[in-house]
Amino acid sequence: MARDNKIWFWTKRGEWYVNIGTVRHRLGPDKEEAERLFHEMKAKKPETPLPGSVGDVFQNFLNWCTSKREESTREWYKDHLQSFLDFLPGQNLPLALLKKDHVYNWVDAHPAWGDAARRGAMTAVCRAFNWAEKNDKIDRNPLHGIEKPAPTAREDVISPAEYRKILKHITGPFRDLLVTAWETGARPQEILRVRAEWVELKQSRWVFPVKKSKGKKRRRVVYLTPVALEVTKRLMKTNPIGPMFRNTEGEPWNAYSISNSFTRIKKKVGKKYNLVSFRHSFVTIGLKKGIDPVTMQHLCGHADLSMISKVYGHVSQDVKHMQRALKKK
Repeated sequence: MARDNKIWFWTKRGEWYVNIGTVRHRLGPDKEEAERLFHEMKAKKPETPLPGSVGDVFQNFLNWCTSKREESTREWYKDHLQSFLDFLPGQNLPLALLKKDHVYNWVDAHPAWGDAARRGAMTAVCRAFNWAEKNDKIDRNPLHGIEKPAPTAREDVISPAEYRKILKHITGPFRDLLVTAWETGARPQEILRVRAEWVELKQSRWVFPVKKSKGKKRRRVVYLTPVALEVTKRLMKTNPIGPMFRNTEGEPWNAYSISNSFTRIKKKVGKKYNLVSFRHSFVTIGLKKGIDPVTMQHLCGHADLSMISKVYGHVSQDVKHMQRALKKK
């Protein structure tokens, strides 16, 4: 039912909206402010419809990423953009018909996504339109002002007991992924990208080329425990070319396949984890065991002690740990 020239309240979202022509506009939760925005919109001259389609913008953006971004970064964008296109009424949806609600409804259609996953997905879509506007591919960004979930600090620490409980419910490729994350404290993207040619077996480590390392200023070295080394040796034989860590279908892991695997585990252990929590746990547990902050900094590949200090601040809140440390004096 048309509601032109009158604001209306969407109870589910807790916000005011108004329909002008075929476009629904989001006005926010405050009625007085919504009325003000509505009257401003009525006073403006109607905008010229944007030419082209959503698919055109995405393809141009991905073409640019091919030469300007890492392959893994381009694939990350491609996965999210294709998911959004698949959700739309048609992959050639005209830009003139694109609404912010298309994005909101898309992420709502994935209840397994947490706030971080939702924010990442929305960022990927918005970044394509930001790029198109900045490079004069479109006159304006139809998603300008879209509201994303606030970033949340991922500071969950997985205890050794929790870790053992998780392992009881997984086998195969996903087990290899989690075991390696737990044993090395490597960044998730490092585990997903590592290749057989970057492994130095005699030194029990992975050595990433400078251009493949975070910051692209120095080589990233990931040291392997005997357990992680055994996984690495096996995967080097199984996947000698390309990313070593692959899912049950033989494809490199990505955000979707990892999230889905964690969702399946949640049904058995009652909580959804993420790979960043494994890295955070590696640092926290290592510091409690007595690894000095400088050594931990290098194990984690940080350029300085700032991130380790942040984690150490949380460790200092563990009363029992601090009491044990004091007794060692």
